[in-house]
Order: sequence, then structure tokens, then C-alpha cells
Amino acid sequence: MIVGVKQAAELLARWTHLRDVAPADVRMLAERGWLRVVNGGEWPLIELDEEFGAAEELRRIGEERRTWWAASMSRWDAAEALGVSPEEFDALAASAGLRPGRFGRYLRTPVISLRATTLRDGR
Repeated sequence: MIVGVKQAAELLARWTHLRDVAPADVRMLAERGWLRVVNGGEWPLIELDEEFGAAEELRRIGEERRTWWAASMSRWDAAEALGVSPEEFDALAASAGLRPGRFGRYLRTPVISLRATTLRDGR
């Protein structure tokens, strides 16, 4: 069956009895070769089979996503934590060599370490 990533996530959750399957997990499964992308792009179509045999890999991918989400912060949250505007955060991050990771989020620890820079510079 050919479905979009959102429906694929819903079906995989049902078939594997995992309660938190996100479209991002489906994309990662496809990137790792566990699912076949029929039509790529921003909203890819995925070929699914009810005999899906990578439930453990899907569980690991979901755990990786949740771990990253907990250890990271959005640009807006980072700016708020540092008491600067999002644009000022962008400049700080660039000058410190910080780059966003998965989902456009920044690792929390290096962002918080920028606090000393913002305090020193009087921001």
C-alpha cells in the first residue's frame, strides 16, 4: 500500500503497538533503508506492508527523536533563555559556531554556555 508519511506513522503505530510514532520516524526509517519511498519530496509517499518487520528499529528511532528533543531547544526558546531576540541569537550562534541539528533545534548545553557571553557583553 502507498501512503503519505502521516498515515504511515499512524499505521505503523497500530501495527507495532508503539504509541508515539511520528512522521519524522517514518522519514528516518526510509533514510535507513527500512521503507521504500515511492515519490520523494517534502511530502513523500511511502510503500508500506502490514508485514513490517522493523518494529525494534522504529522503537529506537522514536527513542532517538525523543532524546534529541529533550536535549535540544528551538531557536526561539534559545533566544528566550539568553534574554535576546531570535535575530540576536542567530548572530550569537553563528559567531560561536553553533548550528542547528535535527528539526532545526540546537543542543541545549552549548546554547546555555552562551549565557556567559551575553552577560559579559551586557545583552
